[in-house]
Amino acid sequence: MNHSEYLLKLKKNTKYQNAKKALKPNFDLGNAIIRARIKKGWSQTELAKQAGTKQANISRIEDASANPTFKTVQCILSALGIETHYSPVGIPIHIWPIRTEEDYEETLIEIDNPQDAELETPEDDKLKVLSILVDTYESENEARTHVVLLPQDTFYINTSQKSSQTDNQLVGNYYN
Repeated sequence: MNHSEYLLKLKKNTKYQNAKKALKPNFDLGNAIIRARIKKGWSQTELAKQAGTKQANISRIEDASANPTFKTVQCILSALGIETHYSPVGIPIHIWPIRTEEDYEETLIEIDNPQDAELETPEDDKLKVLSILVDTYESENEARTHVVLLPQDTFYINTSQKSSQTDNQLVGNYYN
């Protein structure tokens, strides 16, 4: 069996596909940490020192063989200069951009009492809505505000480089 045949066999294997799907958030997190670490020019050892953990922990997180606590993830991202925000949330909904005071009031109702909101999710996005959100701008500094509502047991982590305007987004299931 050559490599291509083996990959085809794995693609048909339901257990493999389920495991791959379950580990996707871990791989996404690991890849995001690798990119940020390399961008800083740090080794795993340097990152571990800055984050207050062991190099072996960084290695296992980066290769998705560990399921770190949220506190560990926060320490690592903080060491990399990445600010994190998380929000465990309920049902997926779509909130359109806030442009008027009326939009703002309606959005607060949807966030505080989703059962009272008139949800308007586009038909083709009903099953896929994971991160369509409120995008507002404060007039003085053009700062963005994001509100994210995802399926239960999912954390949205909006990360922003402290010294950059670039936003990174990590989405996954993390349990302490």
